[in-house]
Amino acid sequence: TGQSNATAAVPMDVTANVDPYARNQASVAHHVPLNTCLRFEQCKKEAMLGKIREFNSAATPASQLSEKHFQCFDKAVDLGLQHQSLVKGGLDVSTLTEALGLAFSWEKDHVFPIFDILRIVMLAEDSGVLLEEAQEALEGFVTSLSSDEPRAKGIELTVLRMVTNAMGAASPGPLWIEIANRMAESCKSKTKGVRLAWATFLLNCAVLAKDETKVVIDGTLLTSYLLQAASETLDSLDIDSSFRALVGIGTLLHNDPSLKGLARDLGLETLVSKAKQMGGKLSEVSSDIMNQ
Repeated sequence: TGQSNATAAVPMDVTANVDPYARNQASVAHHVPLNTCLRFEQCKKEAMLGKIREFNSAATPASQLSEKHFQCFDKAVDLGLQHQSLVKGGLDVSTLTEALGLAFSWEKDHVFPIFDILRIVMLAEDSGVLLEEAQEALEGFVTSLSSDEPRAKGIELTVLRMVTNAMGAASPGPLWIEIANRMAESCKSKTKGVRLAWATFLLNCAVLAKDETKVVIDGTLLTSYLLQAASETLDSLDIDSSFRALVGIGTLLHNDPSLKGLARDLGLETLVSKAKQMGGKLSEVSSDIMNQ
């Protein structure tokens, strides 16, 4: 289900460049800048659809999904997993949008499998079509997630993973900013999956920030978020989330003297020194950051 703490299908150190023929297996790692957004691709379709059916049976009659909606979900997931086109694949996007509108009226802690389905649909080559059509429904639901109230970890996890997969699928809009503003405390979550999803979301923001037409979050704010995420996850000894946050920092600061100066003022050198002492890929990416 969407509450699983399974990590992304991509290796943690996707940017590693280790030469297997080097003397003594010496690492020649260069983790930054990262040029491609990461995605969460693991999928258990039957479990997701089963959980949606369970919650659908508890919904009010007016907000219950029909079998047509379930068939639409099933087809959308298959197209997403195959990275095919939703439109060319014959998916009725309006029916899918209708299903989302109904499901978003359910109790909030019942909506996480819907976002898990959307996470996979975002892998389709034209998923931006769905984002455009369902934008109002998505923004309405995300806006209802108060940043001051506790949220079910399933909601945090699946919303963050969905929007992480959606990065680059459509033009940046208010939804991404809303996610960032309302989920900023996710780096302090006690759930590793949530921390990793937040760090990956920020990393993807950093990747897109190198293209002026795709900037998601203001560079100053993003620098602050990334430094906070790296610091919090280092303190909790969460190596994977720390690594992604640090790759995000190195990517964002690459060839940007202004943001480098800001990051130093915010404690970059102390943070990197601490990460370097932890060895392994954290030491490697720390060296990358300081040597840029």
